[in-house]
Amino acid sequence: MIFDVPSTVNSPMWFGSFYEISNLILFFIFFLHCLYYRGKWDTIKIFIIGAIYGVLLENSGGSIIPGISQGYFYEQNYNFYLFEFFGIGFRISQVPLTTHLAWCFFFYISLAFWEKITQVFPKIRNNILLGVLIFASSGLLLDLQLDIVATRFYWWVWNDSLNPIWFGVPLTNYIAWFAAIGVFGGFWVWLHTRHDDWEPKKQAKYLCFLLPVIMGVDALVFFGIQGIFTTAGWILVPG
Repeated sequence: MIFDVPSTVNSPMWFGSFYEISNLILFFIFFLHCLYYRGKWDTIKIFIIGAIYGVLLENSGGSIIPGISQGYFYEQNYNFYLFEFFGIGFRISQVPLTTHLAWCFFFYISLAFWEKITQVFPKIRNNILLGVLIFASSGLLLDLQLDIVATRFYWWVWNDSLNPIWFGVPLTNYIAWFAAIGVFGGFWVWLHTRHDDWEPKKQAKYLCFLLPVIMGVDALVFFGIQGIFTTAGWILVPG
């Protein structure tokens, strides 16, 4: 059956508004779930410190890299930004709020994967490398599906120089997610296994203090992996 709908209703950004609102609702659902079941300090670590990490990550996605003059991707025509809603206020980030906050519940789901797996296999709980792989791979499983839909509906648009290797999504996106979730997850494993005797408040303060270090390690992992695949010709469109 073919539905005759107005072009404005069927436009990509009409669905984009739905995407924004649904993601914001998801954020608050996960936030309340964490607050109720895990307490204040874990909520601060994941949904406040994690949100700051997400802001820094997503804004770096527009940075200039060799061979890509306009950054990795761009997003436009959204309604919710940091301190700007429906064009009212002062925007401090060009990345939509929903993109920032999505990081938090992606990590929260990845954390649940890690905790459930290590309950079954407790001997691997202290293994930071396996923790990185569990966090990163579970996050990628979610992102493999989301980014295809987001790309098809133009919720974000990739730079033309990037090779669309997975249903229109460039490999660099998945490298970025692997590094971001994996590195943060690795520090989480280290903090909550090596320093499990610390008070939750002290853990939260220390994680916040470590954010610059986490960002630095994330950048090293991301650019290191990307460099390997760029050399192999998988990142940029062959010229």
